[in-house]
Amino acid sequence: MYDLMPDTFGAVGNDIEAWYRDKDLGYSYASQDDNLAQLAYGSKLRLQFGDRTQLTTRFDHLDEQDSSGKTVTDTERVEVEGQYRVTDHLKIAAAGRHVNELNNDDQQSSGDLVGVRADYEFNDDNSVYVKGQKTVNASQSFDQDDSVAVGADFALNDDWTLSGEYTTGDRGDSLQAKVDYQVNDYYSTYASYIQEDYDNENNIVFGQKVDLTDTLSFYQENQFVDDNNGKGKVNSFGFDYDVNDDVDAGIAFEKSNLKSTDNGDIERSGISVYTSVDKDDYSLKNKVEYRVDKGDSKVTQFVTTNRYVHHLSDEYTLFGKFNYSKSKDETKNEVVERYTESSVGLACRPIFNDRLNFLTRYTYLEDYDQTDRSKEQDTNNEKSHIVEGETIYSVNAHVDLGLKGAYKKKSELYKRKDSSDVPVTNEIFLTGISASYKVMKDWDVSGEYHWKKDRVTDDLEQGALVSVNIPNQLEDAVFRT
Repeated sequence: MYDLMPDTFGAVGNDIEAWYRDKDLGYSYASQDDNLAQLAYGSKLRLQFGDRTQLTTRFDHLDEQDSSGKTVTDTERVEVEGQYRVTDHLKIAAAGRHVNELNNDDQQSSGDLVGVRADYEFNDDNSVYVKGQKTVNASQSFDQDDSVAVGADFALNDDWTLSGEYTTGDRGDSLQAKVDYQVNDYYSTYASYIQEDYDNENNIVFGQKVDLTDTLSFYQENQFVDDNNGKGKVNSFGFDYDVNDDVDAGIAFEKSNLKSTDNGDIERSGISVYTSVDKDDYSLKNKVEYRVDKGDSKVTQFVTTNRYVHHLSDEYTLFGKFNYSKSKDETKNEVVERYTESSVGLACRPIFNDRLNFLTRYTYLEDYDQTDRSKEQDTNNEKSHIVEGETIYSVNAHVDLGLKGAYKKKSELYKRKDSSDVPVTNEIFLTGISASYKVMKDWDVSGEYHWKKDRVTDDLEQGALVSVNIPNQLEDAVFRT
C-alpha cells in the first residue's frame, strides 16, 4: 500500500492497492476447500480530500474453473464510490458499479447498479450501518440485484467482538455473522456463519489459534459446508514455526467428508508442508501437498510449488521456478492429470552502465489431462518450450524503454471421441517494444507493441498492451458482494 501525495489531498493520506491470487486446481486451504482453480486480481485507489471527503475507485476480477475445465465463475466489476463524513459519528456514501458475470444458468450477463450507505460510529470499535442498491441497466440475462441490508460491528469488551449483516432483495436473503473471543494474549477463538439463497450457501465455521511459544503457533478449524459444490464437514489443523529470523516452516492436515455435486460421496484426507527461507542474498519458498479422495474410485494427488531467487553479485541475479502436480486414479491404476511448469532465468544489470538491464529465461510447460471427455475434440496433452530475452534501458528515474524477443515451440495432442489422436505443432516467434513510466514508488504505467509470427501457418499478428502495476491489499464497501 502506498500513501499518495498526503500534503496535496489531506492529513489522512491516499492509498493505492492491488492484489493477485492464483490457486491451482486441487489446492486447498483451511478457509477454502472447493477444489477449484482460481484466478483473482484487482486494484483500488482511495483519494482523501480534506478530513471529510473521500473518493474510491475499484476494479476486481474473479475466474474459477472446476476439474472438467468448465468455468463456474467469471466476474469482473468496476466501481466508483464517494464518501462524506457529515459529523464525527455519521458518514454517508454513494456508489456506481458495472458488473459482468455468469448468471445462475451460466450465461454471460452484465448490469449497472447504484448504491447508497450510511454508517453511524459510536466510537472506534462500535458502529451500525444500512445500505441499499438498485439495478438501473442490465442485459436480458442479468439476474436483478436490488437489495437492502443492515449490519453492525461491536466490541463488547477488550476480548469479545461481534459483526453481522442481513440482506434481502431480488437474489434472496443472506445472513453473515462472526464472533471473535480473545481468551488471553496467546489464545483466540472465532465462529462464523454464512447463509446465501442466491449462491445456495449455508456454511458454519469454528476455529481457534494459540501461540504455544514465541516461535510456534497452532491453529484448528471445523467447517460445515453446504453449497453448490456439495455438502459435508471439513476438519483442518496445522502448525506454523518461526525457525529463526530468516526461516519459516509449517504443516497442515485436513480430513473431510463431502457429498460432491459432481462426484458423489468423497472422503478426503490431506497433508501440506511449506518452508520459506529469506536470506540476504537468496530466497527459497516451497510448498508440498498430498491428498487422497475416496469415493466411487480412489484418487491421489500430489502438488508442489517452488520459487528460488539468488543474487549472485551486484550485477547478476539467478531465479527459478518449479511447479508440479499429478493426479492418479488408483482404482484404474492410471494417471488422469499431470502438470509441470519449470523455468530458469538470469537477470543482469552491468556495473559499467546501471541504466541497462538484461533478462533471459527458459520455460518448460507440460499439461496432461484425461478428466474431460464430454467435448467433441479435447486437448489432453500439451508441451511447450519457451525461450525469452529482454533488454531494458532506463532513460531517467521515471522512463524505461524495452526490446524483447521470444520463441515458443508448442505441441498438442487432440483426442476425439472416437479415440483417435491428432497431433498439432506450432512454432511462434515474438518481437516487441515497450515503454513504462514510473509515477511513484511501486506504481507504474506501461505500454507494449508486439509482432507474433507463426512459422507453421505463416500467420503474422500484431497487438498492443497497456497495463498499470500497483501494490497489494484488499478491502470492501457499499455494494452487496
